[in-house]
Amino acid sequence: MRGGNVSRRLSCYLRRGATIGLMHPTNTDPGPDSTPTVEDYLLAIASFEYEHMPVIAARLAERLGVSAPTVSATVKRMVRDGWIEVQSGNLIELTDSGRTRADRIVRRHRLIERWLQDQLGLEWSALHEEADRLEHAISQRLEERISAALGHPETCPHGNPIPGNVRTWSREGLWQLSQVPVGTVVEVRRISELIEEQTDLLSFIQDSGLIPGNPVRVADRSRGGMMDVRVSDSYVQVGENVGRYIWVMPTKA
Repeated sequence: MRGGNVSRRLSCYLRRGATIGLMHPTNTDPGPDSTPTVEDYLLAIASFEYEHMPVIAARLAERLGVSAPTVSATVKRMVRDGWIEVQSGNLIELTDSGRTRADRIVRRHRLIERWLQDQLGLEWSALHEEADRLEHAISQRLEERISAALGHPETCPHGNPIPGNVRTWSREGLWQLSQVPVGTVVEVRRISELIEEQTDLLSFIQDSGLIPGNPVRVADRSRGGMMDVRVSDSYVQVGENVGRYIWVMPTKA
């Protein structure tokens, strides 16, 4: 399916099967209104926090593809509006209201990804990009309808938890693929949100079969930072710089 057709197909689906308008979101959150730009920043900050990475302006600029002055101006507005705080060392942290709104955006984004895959059959590597386009447009009512229609899934197709559908989530027991000893059989559990903007890399991961739910085995490791990973009946070379974004759990051989 071509990515550009998803929004049109979604609108047609809703006209046929639901009475909830896609393009007329309702805002039930307390606090100031959040613009799509603010929501993008909140989602980016939450993504870094999920990975236990300190959030600084330079990382936001790289993640969002904007200039340092743009980040600086937006951060100042978000501090003023109570979404974030800037701590010592210029570390950016979500306030309580910022975290509440960020969880809502993360929930909406990941539900849309799940919906696009399970209901529309969109290819796995394109889910994040399309969800980015749609997440600002749906209402909370539609969000809940999507969740209910999907059986309240606990994770998105990339294996990341959906706030509100999973009570607790921990990385305990998970390894980065880059840390797995040679000969160990593991199951892919999640792909870091931090690389979901990189469509080409996601396509490589999809084509290699390194998606959540698949068992893999690290067959060999070279000094050049490359790993030979067995997936089903084939082998794929994966750089350790990529493997650190693929989270796995040991399983029985």
